[in-house]
Amino acid sequence: MDLARLSTDSDLNLAHTAEGLVCSEAAVNLDTPVLEIANLFRQRVELASMAVLDGEAPVGIIHRPQLMEILSRPFALDLHINRTAQHVMNTTPLCIEASMRLDQVSRLVTSRARFQTEEDFIITRHGRFLGIGQVIDLLRQITELQIRTARNANPLTMLPGNIPINDCINRLLQNREAFVACYLDLDHFKAYNDIYGYALGDRVLIEMANLLKKRVTGEGDFVGHIGGDDFIIVFRREDWSQTIQDIFEEFAQRLNDFYREEHLAQGGLVTYDREGVERFHPLISISAGAVQIFPGDCTDAGQISSILSQVKLRSKATPGFSLIYQRHGDILQLASLPSSQPAQKSPTRH
Repeated sequence: MDLARLSTDSDLNLAHTAEGLVCSEAAVNLDTPVLEIANLFRQRVELASMAVLDGEAPVGIIHRPQLMEILSRPFALDLHINRTAQHVMNTTPLCIEASMRLDQVSRLVTSRARFQTEEDFIITRHGRFLGIGQVIDLLRQITELQIRTARNANPLTMLPGNIPINDCINRLLQNREAFVACYLDLDHFKAYNDIYGYALGDRVLIEMANLLKKRVTGEGDFVGHIGGDDFIIVFRREDWSQTIQDIFEEFAQRLNDFYREEHLAQGGLVTYDREGVERFHPLISISAGAVQIFPGDCTDAGQISSILSQVKLRSKATPGFSLIYQRHGDILQLASLPSSQPAQKSPTRH
């Protein structure tokens, strides 16, 4: 299994932490004799590694295969009879904070694997030894998360659906972490579907999903697909509004790929309602409603969903691409683009 690929999967963000990977609390002190450590390994066959501690802080790790290889050499027992853990330990162990998410752990392990081949690492809490973790358990948990995420993903875009979205938001609320939740909606998408058909409509939704995955790359950020033409982003970084502006601009440039020449020329398309009345619909744009959430503002994802829906309605009332932002009850418009203004087609494009 490719840990490097797994570590970039956004659906793993905020899923589980390194603390759940602790499989052993085996540890010895710096002055523990080497032969005593060897006996501990013989008595506890399930142990693959032991941490070496200076007080409560890990300063090294001893792997069973390496120690047994050292002691199998000629005269090794005589040479090591007075030696201690500090003489045989790996002095550069991989130490991982218990609160790290699994995708962060995966990135560290993957980077380390290019230079070190051991499969065990040390897990700490605020620098104090907590336990030993193994790569096989990391792989198993990530695989289980992927299966669970795929089961709850939107079948068209494969973005996390409503269950992972709610889990993500509720976890942040429980941890009392600040974040920005942003609801994005495609304006005039139904009219596009009516004229161009569901196949091309699905293509627009897939392009939108791919654009969000491309642009939303911050540590801890989350992208989900609520359904239809509704998407959600959970931001953890301060420059999130620039990301929304970038999404607006790139989507506007892609409008040339979605529409026929005549619709681009007139800036939209015409449909007829049930009474046969002609209706003009501008080219697809994006309405975004964002809310800053501080610890204690809300108790669950349902409350945030209700607030987001109201802010998004304000955004949809503004023609074209619009971002409306609510913070401490104040409403601001942070980004906009005029409607029906696709980028000019290149004269060499066919």
